[in-house]
Amino acid sequence: MDTLLPALVAALLAGIGDRPAWLAARMGRKYRPAGLVLAAAVLAHALAAAIAVAGGWLVAPLLTPNAKALLLALTLILAGIGATLRARPTREQGCIRGPVTAFAGMASAAAGDRATFITFALAAWGAQPVLAGVGMMLASAALAAAAISLGSEGWRALPLRPLSITGGVILLLAGIIIGLGGLRLI
Repeated sequence: MDTLLPALVAALLAGIGDRPAWLAARMGRKYRPAGLVLAAAVLAHALAAAIAVAGGWLVAPLLTPNAKALLLALTLILAGIGATLRARPTREQGCIRGPVTAFAGMASAAAGDRATFITFALAAWGAQPVLAGVGMMLASAALAAAAISLGSEGWRALPLRPLSITGGVILLLAGIIIGLGGLRLI
């Protein structure tokens, strides 16, 4: 359980203003049934989480405990910086017409989002890497479900900028504290 909760919280904080949520909101407005779009989003995030966990699991034996902490710290700091930058909605996608293309669009967005990189670092850092993927999946599914149900207008009406900045600052602080611990300064 040492990686489930950190992955869940970090993925929620990092994913509030990230591209997969914006894309899910757009697709939720345009395409029905919404359950199919949600299934495509969950499947895409499951694939991204599985790849991140496998990568973290493969890298973990090559790193010392301090290096694992520094990897996690660097990932959290970069995710925090990315979360504090201006979030831009995705452009209107005219080619997404069904569940297969919805999955492809969500998979491409999920492959490079902040939560995937945090999951990789947590999988390398923690003793139970699969739980990092489960935490990311739960957070990403919750964000996608909220974005799909609200649609692009409802998602845009939320105070995403202050939420994203707050999440970014929390990630930055957590990264700095973990980094200082990895450097044995605290």
